[in-house]
Amino acid sequence: MPLDTATIDLEAERDDLLEAREDLAEKLASIEPSNPAYDGLEDQGKRIDNRLQGVEWAISEWDDTTVTLAAPNGGEFGKVEDRIADSRSGADVEPGEGASRVYMVAEGTVEAPYVDGAETFEQTLSATAQLPVAYLKWANDRINELMSVGNGERRSFGALVAAKRQEQSTED
Repeated sequence: MPLDTATIDLEAERDDLLEAREDLAEKLASIEPSNPAYDGLEDQGKRIDNRLQGVEWAISEWDDTTVTLAAPNGGEFGKVEDRIADSRSGADVEPGEGASRVYMVAEGTVEAPYVDGAETFEQTLSATAQLPVAYLKWANDRINELMSVGNGERRSFGALVAAKRQEQSTED
């Protein structure tokens, strides 16, 4: 049984990403490129752009724009790691972050248009492997957010930063 599950409206997600992108662009425009924080903020903006591309792709491709993702529990996570290790099957190269991402998104997808009709993990994995990298990165990020423990008693760092931004904007 997953640790936590979320049904995500991709259109609302797109709006959130667009807002975060706008806020970050405003912040970045207000500092000099020589500022030590500049590069990190620019990288955040590129990350948001990439995730936004994945969400926008999904919206344009699917009639149903909701997905349900879940955080795997320890046993499910272990199975993912074991499957990745098994996928090597004698190869000289270890599976990398990309393969891990595909397996994790396959394991963490509860409901989504790309898994309609999939009855086994292998079918889900096959369907997930066909998705664009930008979507996989977005879904993997959301699954990782769901994997935090503590019953939501503590806000994630991203939520904390967003709240601080909101406080600063209302003070101005």
